[in-house]
Amino acid sequence: MTHGDVLPSVGSGARVRRRRPTSGRVAATTGDGGQSTVEVALLLPVVVLLALAIVQVSVIAHQRLVVTHATREAARVAAVTPGGHVDATSVGERHRLDPARLSVDTSGPDGAGFVLVDVRYVIATDVPMIGAMLPDVTVRSTSSMMVEW
Repeated sequence: MTHGDVLPSVGSGARVRRRRPTSGRVAATTGDGGQSTVEVALLLPVVVLLALAIVQVSVIAHQRLVVTHATREAARVAAVTPGGHVDATSVGERHRLDPARLSVDTSGPDGAGFVLVDVRYVIATDVPMIGAMLPDVTVRSTSSMMVEW
């Protein structure tokens, strides 16, 4: 028997099959070894940019929610404060918004006894690589509340 023979099981009555003997040489590669590396190198920047774009969109969505909450709170303060004036500095400090990018306008009370607060905030798009491609986003929120003074 040679190296490539397969022995039958004892008492099985199976025939002996012979395998081709290997010559000891390593099979030649087809040249596809670097293909996956090239594919990853081409796709990785696109995947990273998509991930950073998702981060930037979520930062904008979060800041928009903060501005909406700040507007409601400013309307409440204006509704219970005699005179109904709210300044951008107090709103910005309370909600960690940059007062230089924030404007707060109050009006009222109107004839129905409501005060109106309009807040505008410029959200900086400063996520690396993506922020430079996108302009800053301005969000606006308006809230009204019945005067209690």
